Amino acid sequence: VEIPTIESCPGCVYTYTTDKLYTTWNSRSVTPSEITTGYSNNYEDIINSSGKNYFLGVKLNNNNEVTNAYACGVKDDEPFCIEGTSDGSKYTANQTLLQGANLYNNSCTLYPDSETGYDYDYLECGPWDNSGSLSADAYSYGDVKSGVGGGYQCEVRPDGYFGCFEPSGGGVD
Repeated sequence: VEIPTIESCPGCVYTYTTDKLYTTWNSRSVTPSEITTGYSNNYEDIINSSGKNYFLGVKLNNNNEVTNAYACGVKDDEPFCIEGTSDGSKYTANQTLLQGANLYNNSCTLYPDSETGYDYDYLECGPWDNSGSLSADAYSYGDVKSGVGGGYQCEVRPDGYFGCFEPSGGGVD
């Protein structure tokens, strides 16, 4: 049986956890998280065990530390992952993926810094209204998130801090 893969997350393993996790490149001076349990090479296992259509993708080094972290989801049977970075270097690739015909098909809203008054742009895809419809955001400074709204989401922050949130407590804050 072939394990389903996600093209935008080559070499990843997948997890859904409300633990507070840190990449090898985190700028919080925190020891990188080691992931040795609670993950699968098959993202469908994670969806089935968590009951969520959004989750995390990670690449691990030989010490099981996270070198790359992604906010992932499945929209209309199409799996995807967008990569969080410290510098926004994947922003254009994340935008292209999200706006693609298989995902949001140019229905995302781009908020340029000139409109928001912030010193960054961001792309918002989906309703973020807790309807169960999968949404995703990508920010030009490196933050990425996927989820359904109401605080239910997985996120990778540009300081290397990542995890999934549930408003009932636990998770990244």
